[in-house]
Amino acid sequence: MEYSHEVDNMAAILGPSLRTTNKKTLEKVKWPDGAKCAASFTLDYDAQQLWAAIGMGGLLPLSEGEFGGRVGIWRYLDLMDKWNIKATFFVVGLTAERYPETVKEMAKRGHEVANHGYTHQDMSKASRQDEKDDILRCSAVIEELAGKKPIGFRSPGAEFSENTIDILLDEGFIYHSTCQADDIPYRWEIEGKKKELLEIPFQWHLTDSMHFLASLTWGAGHISSPTKVYDIWSSEFDGAYAMGRHFHLLNHDFIIGKSSRIMLLNKLIEHVKKAPKVWYCRMDEMARYWKKNYWD
Repeated sequence: MEYSHEVDNMAAILGPSLRTTNKKTLEKVKWPDGAKCAASFTLDYDAQQLWAAIGMGGLLPLSEGEFGGRVGIWRYLDLMDKWNIKATFFVVGLTAERYPETVKEMAKRGHEVANHGYTHQDMSKASRQDEKDDILRCSAVIEELAGKKPIGFRSPGAEFSENTIDILLDEGFIYHSTCQADDIPYRWEIEGKKKELLEIPFQWHLTDSMHFLASLTWGAGHISSPTKVYDIWSSEFDGAYAMGRHFHLLNHDFIIGKSSRIMLLNKLIEHVKKAPKVWYCRMDEMARYWKKNYWD
């Protein structure tokens, strides 16, 4: 029996009546080739567009975003090469258009390029047509630059609407990665009906933004030490390894690309690589494996 989201109706997604099924999670997963756990490294490629989308169009925040496209994304790509890890990049369409060579390089190096919306707008405030147009425009840009239509979607800012899942289903997406109801994938279920869409969850404490995102103009956030964050992330991997779960790290180009933080990520991967029998997978690989083996 597979764990899934169970929602009374689509409108409930945004209201207090949201509930998840009381079905128990799948406790033991058989990973490929006898692996003890799975590990995925993902990056939301926002650059300037995160700040522009929330109305912070001044030079200071935009220059921080520019750091991601000029510096951070290249450091991340090179680190993945160093450790022979294939990652998943959730790319904003406008970012792809600003830095097309980076998206081409992702595909060239064997990474997955997935959809993160064209403008990084808050989908919960968009009309159905505007949301659909935004998602499809991003897919078109990615397909042109990476040579392949994306099959995965992460909602910008982790905000999605009552229409998002239907749009993804209509457009042939295989997985969504914005919710947090488990530490392994699970299938979407709405109004008692199982949908042809997988959720590959993330957790906030396994994102760099929760530890490092700070802005004087935004008036939010704080700066943690890399040592503290390493302790959290490495402990989370150790737990996932011991319990046979999916370790899923989420980073951002302009955050993780800072010198001390890319060194932190290098140290973390070095720790992870010491563990035998770990399945390193892109999100599309995870989705296809889960669909083949745990789709009931």
